[in-house]
Amino acid sequence: MAFYMDDSADEKRQKVFVVAGFIGDTEEWFEVERHWNARLERDGLAYFRATEHNSLTGEFLKLVKAYGPHKAREIATNLISDLKGIIKSHQLYAFCFIGPLAIYQDVRTREFGENCLRKDPYIEGHEQIIFNVAKSAGKAGVNHPIAFVFDEHSKASQLIAGWAQLKSRLPATAPWLGSASVMDDKNCAPIQVSDLIANVAKRAFEKTLEGSEFEMDEWRERLAWVAYWNEEYLQALVDTSIDFHTSPVAIPPRSIDEL
Repeated sequence: MAFYMDDSADEKRQKVFVVAGFIGDTEEWFEVERHWNARLERDGLAYFRATEHNSLTGEFLKLVKAYGPHKAREIATNLISDLKGIIKSHQLYAFCFIGPLAIYQDVRTREFGENCLRKDPYIEGHEQIIFNVAKSAGKAGVNHPIAFVFDEHSKASQLIAGWAQLKSRLPATAPWLGSASVMDDKNCAPIQVSDLIANVAKRAFEKTLEGSEFEMDEWRERLAWVAYWNEEYLQALVDTSIDFHTSPVAIPPRSIDEL
């Protein structure tokens, strides 16, 4: 099995940081990739990025230049409808982790906050979703490691470098933490798939800041896990970290059944 993930944030990275992706076996991913790339090719596009779709920029600028903005938007709307259909027609299951940034920065300014929470929540966000994918797999009876793949960019090297340490810190879920690798999203359809759901989760959370209910009902049958940071959880994370590093005796690890 493989879990492909991508992240998304608001333009100024002041409101929300999201990490999301899909898990599936290699046969499913092979079929998704085949259908996904064929559908993009029909419109003359080399890859999909949600932000470029939303703004008709980047790769989607091809459509604007060829057909004008009105027709380009119509084509883009039909495309994303078809891409969503491809995802939903295969056995892929989404994990979405949402990090409200104001709460994160507030807890980080408190006592010991800077010692336990990084300035940039990129690593914490990815570790949260990786842990929960592994935990869910273990509890579901999966008996082999999972390959984790994320988008290639400057921060990805931090995850790769810290992979062995992450497994040592999470012994209960370590058997399901298989390989960690990066790929260029332009050449990797499964990461493009994950980019789509990350953008959906981000936009759903942004609407809650305007007073709406959080809503991802369109994806209900494919959602395995959706969670977000709140103040109580982040403070507990800091407190637990302090306890772990200051306890005079070793804190015994929990089993997968105890998580």
